[in-house]
Amino acid sequence: MNCLIVVTLFYFTKAEEPKRFSNSPGNFVWFWLFFAWDWHEAIGQYMEWIGLIYLFITLSSVVMLVLELMKGLTTTIKRIIFIQWIMCLILTFLT
Repeated sequence: MNCLIVVTLFYFTKAEEPKRFSNSPGNFVWFWLFFAWDWHEAIGQYMEWIGLIYLFITLSSVVMLVLELMKGLTTTIKRIIFIQWIMCLILTFLT
């Protein structure tokens, strides 16, 4: 799914940096890994929270791509993307 999104953005849109999404902390793979199966009762709730955090990271990364597509890659948009990327790296580290 992640690969299809990156390829679609790269070939069919005017996005400046679609490859950024492929290596961002918010690609679609991560949250799916935490919701794909049932966890042991002792750690299940923690894993669900981690999955929700990764879902937030993924959605915020998609929003950044949409923002770039709608507004273009201005200095302000670059700054917002950078702040979001750092925030997502911190959340990834914490999880």
